[in-house]
Amino acid sequence: MKRLNPYVAQASIDLVNPVKRLDFHHQQPLILSRATRQKQLPESRVFEIGSIHDLKEITDFLPPGSLVASDLDNMLMEPVQLIGSDQWFEAMMTHLMGVHAGDKAKVYAELIPLYNNVHKHTEVKAVEPHTPLFMHRLQAKHKACALTTRGKELADATERQLHSIDIKFNHSGAHKDQAIDLPHIGHASKIHNGIIFAGGRDKGVCLKEYMKEMGYDATNTPHILFLDDKPHHVENVRKAAAELGIKFTGVRYGHLDEKIKDVDLEVAKIQHAHHVKFGKFPSDDEAKEIIRERSVQGKKKNLKMKVKN
Repeated sequence: MKRLNPYVAQASIDLVNPVKRLDFHHQQPLILSRATRQKQLPESRVFEIGSIHDLKEITDFLPPGSLVASDLDNMLMEPVQLIGSDQWFEAMMTHLMGVHAGDKAKVYAELIPLYNNVHKHTEVKAVEPHTPLFMHRLQAKHKACALTTRGKELADATERQLHSIDIKFNHSGAHKDQAIDLPHIGHASKIHNGIIFAGGRDKGVCLKEYMKEMGYDATNTPHILFLDDKPHHVENVRKAAAELGIKFTGVRYGHLDEKIKDVDLEVAKIQHAHHVKFGKFPSDDEAKEIIRERSVQGKKKNLKMKVKN
């Protein structure tokens, strides 16, 4: 049987690197198999997986009435081009922090409107081809919601993007026409049709507020499964589950780990400029070709100038 990278946690969890840097008082590999399904679940466990297919063995443990909460960006979906992606946003954050001498207020004032505008127009794709099918299966058996760092300004755009890859979180009556602002958490925080928009706030805090609004607690929700590509979000939701007295399984999803290392802001700059001028985002390959052509033209121009001199 294929081994995942799972560990049972009896104490605090370091999610910086769940495989190599776990700091448990009792650290023990957990190999999932049919023979172990009848064993009692630990209070808290965290897995690192590289493919959505690895979820099947993990979710076989979930008891009826469990809540499945999933991140969106780089977990379920991603833009079809670089601009608008999580890795582009983080690279832009780093770049603008230098431009604005570390002034986060100025950085967010410039970056958030750009990010929101991109997502109101960009198309997305499922991170893996079978991602929608796996979500359908989970939603058929358990309560489900999305938990994203995005702000409420992207509520309609986010639903459009999810529907385009055949994923919905308002399929149940409980989430139909749901619109609950959370100003006490953040001005951009909201629960909308089964999607929790954290607006940059702590995802654990936001999930607790969602459960309060839905009437979910340890009496009717025996387990929380949370899926995210970022370790600190998994940790924050783990803490929230512990405070609620609910058993927790966290999944740190790393399918795009290699891809997010390759961020060329010049490509994104071309994509943004092209969209402003023509109303369409070129693909990464198309943007790279534009850069290459400009480079060739620039060299030819320099050569002509040298010849004239």
